[in-house]
Amino acid sequence: MTTLNKAEKLQAQVHKALEARAAAALSVDNTSLHDKFMTEKKMFKIEYAQVMLDNSIDAKFVNNIAIYAMQKVRKILNAVHTKSTNKLDKYTSAILSNAQTRKNAIDNKQQNASLASSIELETMKAKDVRLHKAVSTASTQSSSTRKALQALKIATYDSENKTLNFQTESAIFKALTEKKTK
Repeated sequence: MTTLNKAEKLQAQVHKALEARAAAALSVDNTSLHDKFMTEKKMFKIEYAQVMLDNSIDAKFVNNIAIYAMQKVRKILNAVHTKSTNKLDKYTSAILSNAQTRKNAIDNKQQNASLASSIELETMKAKDVRLHKAVSTASTQSSSTRKALQALKIATYDSENKTLNFQTESAIFKALTEKKTK
């Protein structure tokens, strides 16, 4: 089987999983969620499947991932494919940036403080990226970012220490943390 055929097969698996998630949402009359999963299906390109294939990531994570995390997965794959970190959402970008100043590990409080500047935290550094979002937004966005990063094997989560640890040897991590482009 050629690489293109493998990518097409993986894309089909992602599409099928997204369709199943959409159908499940529709079965409980959640048309909004259904539509979001179907939009993700339409937007999930073969190039994203190729990035997954190149990094030994299968489609199984799609069966359990929340829609907002799935949207972040697509944006991360797009950023890697296009070699443009500007394709990342600002929340993922802030967490990645601040993790790099902390030996590639960032705890929950630091993740939230990265997104909500109103959170006072002594461990935040002057050069850290600080977004000015609500605390509730920070919590939701850091959670979906964490799930997306885990799905793509960019990071692991230590639930005991409540810390996101980045896999610095991951080709996706390297692509996302190289000098900013475009």
